[in-house]
Amino acid sequence: MPIRVEWLTVQARITVFHQGPTSADALNTWWDRAFTSPPLRTETRPQENVQLVSGATGHGQLTASARPGRVDFILDLNDDGPMESQSVWPVPATGNYRETAKSMADPVHKWLTDSPPAYRLAVGARLLAPGPEIVDVHSTLDGFLPNLNLRGLATPDFTLRVNRTRLSTNQPEVLINRLSTWSIAQGQNVAISPNRPPPQPLPVQYAAHLELDINTSLANGEEFSDGISGIILDELVDLAIEIAEKGDQP
Repeated sequence: MPIRVEWLTVQARITVFHQGPTSADALNTWWDRAFTSPPLRTETRPQENVQLVSGATGHGQLTASARPGRVDFILDLNDDGPMESQSVWPVPATGNYRETAKSMADPVHKWLTDSPPAYRLAVGARLLAPGPEIVDVHSTLDGFLPNLNLRGLATPDFTLRVNRTRLSTNQPEVLINRLSTWSIAQGQNVAISPNRPPPQPLPVQYAAHLELDINTSLANGEEFSDGISGIILDELVDLAIEIAEKGDQP
């Protein structure tokens, strides 16, 4: 059974795939409907055929980037926002993943109600769970990966990538890829003192790293009917949270 870990969200993403281009007006109209304040930035890149709108939300900096065939909603850190931290390793993050994922899905639902029909959806995330020592990080990963035993190892060189496909419970003909990549991240702060050049590196610190990509299979092909896109999106978010909280399961 997985141990209780609060995964910190370094980045969260939702991608909507549909036919045809998306205009800057469509993005701006969506932002006005989804948020009470105007975006901080709007941008058009004609050579790349990209439209972009971004601004601060309660959990970080949300950017909607549209190009022909897809719109990516990406939640990153605010440049001047607060830093989530644990005593063992301050980690810049947007907060607990369950809360972040649920809140991020809300504005995307508003996009789905007025956008062209989607034929594919994806939910992604990059999460960190720091530990005091590398053995603690191994123990964390052990709790989420029941078929492995990392205890006793002294190396941070570990990566496991697995895709546990499932059929949608809401649309049984839709195949869902549940791709998770488990690894160990390393970080090292540097102490800079005017009286002690050069900078002095501090001890290496470690964290469990989980990268998620939960998506409807490209083989599904057909556009989702009205109202189904939002239901599928919620299912993908729930599946991502399930992996983050319960680990690798069939």
